[in-house]
Amino acid sequence: MRGDKVIVRAYGDEPLVRVVWDVLPGAVLITNEDQFPLLEAKQPGIAPLGFPSECVFCYDEARWHSFQKRPHAWNWTKLRPYTYEGDQN
Repeated sequence: MRGDKVIVRAYGDEPLVRVVWDVLPGAVLITNEDQFPLLEAKQPGIAPLGFPSECVFCYDEARWHSFQKRPHAWNWTKLRPYTYEGDQN
């Protein structure tokens, strides 16, 4: 869970690759790869962002690269929703 790479559906349907920090009921806390080690080190002023669970998807490298080639042809239904069902402690 922590450290999983995901694709998030951001404002304006913009897809972003991010990293999972934590999973809460109905939300996933994410950060970018640069800030992940700062969060682990408990750097002051650094916090993850919460995204609704329905806006977080499993990272799919092939689909991500396909999007990079054809950004206007992005299809969210082709991605698998991100879920984590293990111990969250």
